[in-house]
Amino acid sequence: YPLNRDAISGKQFKVKITLDGKPEYQYIMIEDYIPAGCEIVGEADDSKWLKGYYARRENRDNRVVFFLNDLKGGHAEIVYTLRAETPGIYHALPARAEMMYNPHVKGNSDERVLVVKDK
Repeated sequence: YPLNRDAISGKQFKVKITLDGKPEYQYIMIEDYIPAGCEIVGEADDSKWLKGYYARRENRDNRVVFFLNDLKGGHAEIVYTLRAETPGIYHALPARAEMMYNPHVKGNSDERVLVVKDK
């Protein structure tokens, strides 16, 4: 989410999720919850979003879900775009990552506060 700055209503901004883990981690699901007042930009089948890492992306009502086959080199970055819509102060719930077939291996990000200002 925009760091050290506010989002402006009607404007787009990039969201970047960084994963660090073991290179042998496979079949990883990442859920990133969308703060109220924002909308997802882009279709779920747009392959440029994950720079070759992804197997699938699903846009849902309240989150974006990414499925990775593996963690190449133990690191991955996922970038996608949101559009700020409604002015207000919103909490962005932590993103969650877990191995789909070994859910004991999991992690999450911090919660963020997003301020959307009127244009």
